[in-house]
Amino acid sequence: MCGCIAAVLSIPVMCEPLVAPANGSLLLSSDGSKSTATFSCNHGYSLNGAQTLVCAADGMWDKLVPTCGRFKWGMSGLDKFLGMAFGLQFVRLMYIMIMLGYYVPNIK
Repeated sequence: MCGCIAAVLSIPVMCEPLVAPANGSLLLSSDGSKSTATFSCNHGYSLNGAQTLVCAADGMWDKLVPTCGRFKWGMSGLDKFLGMAFGLQFVRLMYIMIMLGYYVPNIK
């Protein structure tokens, strides 16, 4: 026996640098053992892809970098029905209230 003291060095894994998507932002964080990237989009844009990426042990991000696309006001079957029943302006007003975070009561 040698009586030696062995030290294990933990070298943090480095992934390639990331850039915030157009019309969005990026927040990088690390707890010492792993790095995390959190993405968000500016008002009027929606995130296409994963919100959070983790730097994996192989030095690669675990998911593809997301993009921020312009939010589209689509018309689903229910939207079309409500638009015919209550008028298109009413449906648009409900969308706006929901997007701004206002509570929309049940309408009977």
